[in-house]
Amino acid sequence: MKHPKRNRTKDLSRIIYNRYITVCGIPDDAWDYIVNGKPASKWIILQQAVTIDKLSGIVKDPNHWAEASADGPSYPLKLLAHVVRVAIETQNIITELPNPEWRDD
Repeated sequence: MKHPKRNRTKDLSRIIYNRYITVCGIPDDAWDYIVNGKPASKWIILQQAVTIDKLSGIVKDPNHWAEASADGPSYPLKLLAHVVRVAIETQNIITELPNPEWRDD
């Protein structure tokens, strides 16, 4: 998973899942939902990325794990979709909350 590059900047409205699937139309609000210092969607992209250990050459491919699990090969894509939805809905709830007296927004 990664963002496509457009004119040296990342297009945050799209995530390339693999060479066949691109998730489009991700609103900016999805990137405002921060978990432990990073957007939740970014955590999924980082954790579900295919990586190769430089020293051992071992390939970590979440897609292989997903194929063998009970959730099936679509698990990483479903996980991304769920996290994006939770991020958007959470941001909608936050914007509807009344402004506390101590906040200067």
